[in-house]
Amino acid sequence: MMKKRTLLISALAVALAAGMTIAPAMAYFTDHTEASGRVQVALGDQTHIDEPDVDIESDSWTKHLVISNKSESNEAVYVRAQAFAPSNLTVDYSGTGWSDGGDGYWYYEEILQPGQDAEELLVEITNIPKDMAAGSGLNVAVIYETSKVLYNADGTPQAPDWSMAADVVETEGND
Repeated sequence: MMKKRTLLISALAVALAAGMTIAPAMAYFTDHTEASGRVQVALGDQTHIDEPDVDIESDSWTKHLVISNKSESNEAVYVRAQAFAPSNLTVDYSGTGWSDGGDGYWYYEEILQPGQDAEELLVEITNIPKDMAAGSGLNVAVIYETSKVLYNADGTPQAPDWSMAADVVETEGND
């Protein structure tokens, strides 16, 4: 009889303890909240490069580049550009408001405000082989980068930080 009583009291104690934890657990798993409203999110700078056709009938081919800041978030940017061509060709740059950074890039000297176009950057390709026919597949790629203008506490713009890069993480997934 004593054994049954001890067993019964133990069972009641366990049931009571379990019952006391069910309500908070149910509250945790069933609690919710609601929110309403709208927040507009700007996804960053948008720049555009205009690159008209190249006159391939001359002895040197020139790309006329105009970079535009079409930012919807009203952010000013710094701009730099660089052209890549086959090693047997020579690439020369010129343009008002552009300067050689000594690192392969040409930098626009002014801050490019939203809605503003940079002055034209001329990228001249020379040493073109005489036997190169029009449309023969010569590919000169021009890249440009922008860096958002950050300001000091006194309102003066900071120098651009071109070392910042997007973090890219490769993941294994179901391809």
